[in-house]
Amino acid sequence: MWPIARPATPLSIKDKVVAVVGGGNSALEAAGELHRWATHVYLVVRSTYSADDILYDTVEVLGEQQVTGLRVRSRLDQSERILTVDGVFVEIGLLPNTAFVMDVLELNAYGEIVIDCQTCTGVPGVFAAGDVTHVRDKQVLVAAGEGVKAALRAHEYLLAGR
Repeated sequence: MWPIARPATPLSIKDKVVAVVGGGNSALEAAGELHRWATHVYLVVRSTYSADDILYDTVEVLGEQQVTGLRVRSRLDQSERILTVDGVFVEIGLLPNTAFVMDVLELNAYGEIVIDCQTCTGVPGVFAAGDVTHVRDKQVLVAAGEGVKAALRAHEYLLAGR
């Protein structure tokens, strides 16, 4: 069983060695941000990202109460290597989990829920927010703000007695 990761703060990773697992924009952005505080950031990619072909697959996160390392396997020669790290950040997957609403709400080509600027979907009384929507910026603060807007719209909808 992998150790449970806690949300990172600049102080929690200051002068630590960490790994980011993923090869998409989120992973590259996270690695860039973490590099500001960590002494070293490994970027472990399972498939490909825009700069280079895949080099390693993640085999295992090591540690009991805390992360101590990451076992990776080379795709080139199947050799394994242990990266000594103090933390691992998993940045895999951008597909939203919206299959349960696909027959009810309008989704775009990426499976994201289409909303207007007030978080309204095409169904009266149904509001959506966060990374499952088609908003451009996928950031926690953007999602939180959209969540507040959705809650306010739902409150207004309920007060109107619809």
